[in-house]
Amino acid sequence: MRRVLAAVVASGAAAMVLAGCTAHADVDGNLTDDWAAMTEPTGVVPQAGTCHYVYVAVGYRTGYLPVKCVDQHQSETVYVGRFTGASAELAIPPVPGSRPHRLAFAQCDGKAKAYLGGDWRNARLWLGLTLPSKYAWEGGAR
Repeated sequence: MRRVLAAVVASGAAAMVLAGCTAHADVDGNLTDDWAAMTEPTGVVPQAGTCHYVYVAVGYRTGYLPVKCVDQHQSETVYVGRFTGASAELAIPPVPGSRPHRLAFAQCDGKAKAYLGGDWRNARLWLGLTLPSKYAWEGGAR
């Protein structure tokens, strides 16, 4: 009886292994020919008018979680600029207090005034810059 049971189990196991190795009729055996080309990776670039639950000084892709502006939020993107020239050639994003950071803040200051229709300081608002992460900067984000 044990030999019969062992033979049944062994043949069942062999059938399962063989069934698992059977190729579907649509499979051509070439694993590299039917894949679409991957697109060029891109970073997150927010649009003016995008609201965010909290302000972040470093814009990590995983932290980009916009919310509806009618919902509770702490910050709103009023302008998206781009570092150019010598500032864009830096090895790391501009650090607070550096000339490129001060120039970017000054540009943002003017854009915020235009966006709000007046000086943001008079409205008891706060202005902050969100810069790309070090890794995004290394990948070309400016």
